[in-house]
Amino acid sequence: MITGGFEVLVNSQYMIEVNKALEGKALTGSAFRNLTMKTMMHCFLACLKDCLCISFQMCNETECQLLSSSQFQSTLDTIKGCTYYNMVPPSKQGQFSVDMSSLTKENNVVKIKEIQQLFLASLLKPGENPLPKWASFERSQINRIAVVLLKYVSAKIFSDNEDCMLNLSQMFDVVFPYSNEGHHVYVESPAHSLLSVVQKNTKTSKVTRNALTLHAKDYVLTENQLIKNDFLIPGLSKDADNVSTIPLSSTAELSCSSQIFALDCEMCQSSRGKELTRISVVDSTHQVIYDTLVKPENPIIDYLTRFSGITEHDLCNVTTTLKDVQEKLKEIIPPDAILVGHSLEFDFASLQFFHNKVIDTSVIYGDSRGMGFKPSLKYLAKKYLEEKIQDNSNGHCSIEDARTCMHLVQLKITKGPDFGLEDVRDEISLFDHLREKSTKTGVMVDRKANIKQYSGCADSIPCSSDEEVVEHLIKALPKYDIIWSQFHNMDSLKPGTANKQENVKSLLQKMDTNLAEIHENLPKGTLFVVILGAADTSRIKRLRENGAQNHVVKKAVKEIKRGLCFIKLV
Repeated sequence: MITGGFEVLVNSQYMIEVNKALEGKALTGSAFRNLTMKTMMHCFLACLKDCLCISFQMCNETECQLLSSSQFQSTLDTIKGCTYYNMVPPSKQGQFSVDMSSLTKENNVVKIKEIQQLFLASLLKPGENPLPKWASFERSQINRIAVVLLKYVSAKIFSDNEDCMLNLSQMFDVVFPYSNEGHHVYVESPAHSLLSVVQKNTKTSKVTRNALTLHAKDYVLTENQLIKNDFLIPGLSKDADNVSTIPLSSTAELSCSSQIFALDCEMCQSSRGKELTRISVVDSTHQVIYDTLVKPENPIIDYLTRFSGITEHDLCNVTTTLKDVQEKLKEIIPPDAILVGHSLEFDFASLQFFHNKVIDTSVIYGDSRGMGFKPSLKYLAKKYLEEKIQDNSNGHCSIEDARTCMHLVQLKITKGPDFGLEDVRDEISLFDHLREKSTKTGVMVDRKANIKQYSGCADSIPCSSDEEVVEHLIKALPKYDIIWSQFHNMDSLKPGTANKQENVKSLLQKMDTNLAEIHENLPKGTLFVVILGAADTSRIKRLRENGAQNHVVKKAVKEIKRGLCFIKLV
């Protein structure tokens, strides 16, 4: 079983230093599990078996408290009747190890970017790329890095189902908790955090282009941006095979004469999910060229009147269907046209529609809150247009929103590419960064969509199953300095729905078997890294879009941010 703690040396005796027990001391606010135990040793064994346990304390003789922190990260309080114990791993000479006592009280958990720092430090020159303070190993021992990210497997899922992943529990030298990037209401994708390197902003390195030479086509989202912003892309995205498109749009080229249209949709909540109830389209002169109410196909659960302004009465005599709207769009939108909107991925999803030439005001304008946040259309209108929109208690107006989007895009074109950008990080692919700094080579063994977004200059091997990932990863081991892969078995469980526990356990067992096969084929000198914590971040997005209370979102974020990192130097 995985022994608890930041540093875990499996197959060796984990210790507690009884002579260094701190009587009358305890950590408050760090206990994640309270148990009744007869002795301190029973409490120690309970901590040993829980991968989230960092230290423990006994209070009032029989109250065992398992802690998710330690005295090195949090301040001990004086509490009569309590005794605090550290979990102490013995060192193994010459092996990869970690020492979390180097963490400060202000910075008391490993951040996922520090795991990326570990990758870079292992592959690049020592002077420019220092190891994280908590890591210790000889760089000369590492010939390659093999990374496997388990998508949708959170630390909690692993802890609750450790009996299904016995290989993972037993074959690693080191396991420690880490924190995903994000804020109190947002979590960054672990894949994005690990595969994107933040560049230092230097004013001299920026190329300033003459704003007068730019056209709307210069602001059209790239395929990578479409993927990152969750657009349903035929041939790339799951569940996107049946979406409607403008005929010939995939081959039509943009030009300075390409027309621009802005659209906005209103939705209701039906038994199927979000469905279209209104669409408005305006041209570049802000004239309405199409505006209609739409009858959803499925029973309506919530008209969302507070957002859409649409009531049951408004739709009672409506006969226009989604298919009618799709046909109308094909009629009025030329294949080379540019569609403008705000968070268009949601509009396109309700339309069951895709167009590959879009400008999204939530992407081309920055948000002052920084990473992970998108500015609201209401905020952008007030800040840059000095206009009040969505100020009606009866809901939004899709015509007003579409016109506002068109205004904002035209303003951006006039002012230039740097206008309206705040706290936007300049990022490049991890593989491109390695190429700039060294001759190190990399390969992505993953699904096509992830490869499109992150591979950069690296080689790529698209896979459609975890078994293919295992096969190609093993073949790639002797050829590359870093091999990235990701298991997607849990994708088959639809996010946001109740899934039978036996299905979860079966998928975890398959992942565990696949990890064991990789482990058996690792050449000497491989730093093998398995990342858990790539939980369903779309759940946060759904909570925010559905107006969940802040404390509900915060609780979900806290669970998703916590991950586990398993490391072994073969």
